[in-house]
Amino acid sequence: MQDDPVLSSSKKNAMQNAKKNAMKSTKSDDSVASCFDRLSHSWWDRRGAFSMLHKLQPARMRYLRQALSAHFASSADSSADVAGGSTSASGFSTPVPRLRVLDIGCGGGLLSESLARLGFEVVGIDKSLPSIEVARAHAREYMPEHAGAASGQGAERASPLPISYHHADLSDFAKNEPSRRRFDLICAMEIIEHTQDPQEFLDLASQLLRPNGLFLVSTLNRTFESWLKGIIVAEHLLGLLPRSTHDWQRFITPLELESLATGSGLRVIDFCGMRYRPLRDDFVLDPSSLSFNYIASASKDV
Repeated sequence: MQDDPVLSSSKKNAMQNAKKNAMKSTKSDDSVASCFDRLSHSWWDRRGAFSMLHKLQPARMRYLRQALSAHFASSADSSADVAGGSTSASGFSTPVPRLRVLDIGCGGGLLSESLARLGFEVVGIDKSLPSIEVARAHAREYMPEHAGAASGQGAERASPLPISYHHADLSDFAKNEPSRRRFDLICAMEIIEHTQDPQEFLDLASQLLRPNGLFLVSTLNRTFESWLKGIIVAEHLLGLLPRSTHDWQRFITPLELESLATGSGLRVIDFCGMRYRPLRDDFVLDPSSLSFNYIASASKDV
C-alpha cells in the first residue's frame, strides 16, 4: 500500500520544520550541558531545580509499564534476543522479559533507578560529568525496602543498584557500543528538546535499538501553551525551573516527532499527553491532551 501523497508531504514539511527550528536556536549543546553541570547537586532534591521531573516520574513510569506490557505481549519473539529471563514486577499487566535498557540523558539517575528496580539491565549515559557522578553515588546508596530485616543485617547496609553509568554523548557512545549488544528498550525522557539535531539524535537511537525493540521519548510540544506554561510561568514567574532551561524553538510537535522517527526507521505506536494538575501538584496521563508535555512509543520493525 502506497503512502497518501498529501500525508507524506505533510510529514516532510513537519520534518523540515523541526530541523529548521532546532537550527534557529541560539543555545549550543555545550551550554545546555553546562547548565546541568551547575544544577547537578539538585537531582535528588524533590523541592530543588528538578522538582518537576520528580512530579513527572510517576506518570512516565505508568506509561512505560503500559507500553512494555502491550509491546512485548504482542511481539512474536518477545522471549528472544533479550537480556534473558522475565520479570513479574508489579505494575505489568503481562510478564515482561528482562530487558537491556539504555537511558539517554540519564542525569542524576531518576529514571535509571526506577528501571533497575524493575529488574532490568540498565545503562545510563549523560554529557554532564557532575550529573553522572551524582547518579553513581546515589545508586551505591540504594537500599531496597526491608532489605536489612530480610537478610538479618543492619538497616545501614546498602545494596547498590546494578546500573552502568557512562559520561558520554550519544554519538560517542554509539561509536563504541558493539552492534551485537543492542538494546531492547531505549528511553529518551525530556532530552530531545535540548539537542541541536533531533534527526541525528533519533538516527543514533535507532542504530542502538534492536529489531522489534521499543523506543520511548517524552518532550514538549511547540505551542503557545507550552511557551506560556513551560517558559514564562514555570521559569520566569514561579521559578519552578531555572531560567533558560528550555528553548521554545527546540520544542517538537507530535507530527514533527513522528516524521523524524520515520526517517530514522522507527514506527510511532502511540502518543499520550502528560497533564499537570495544580491542585494535586502532579501529572496524569491524558491521551487527549498533547498541547504541553507528551510521551510517545515507537518500535523498530524487523
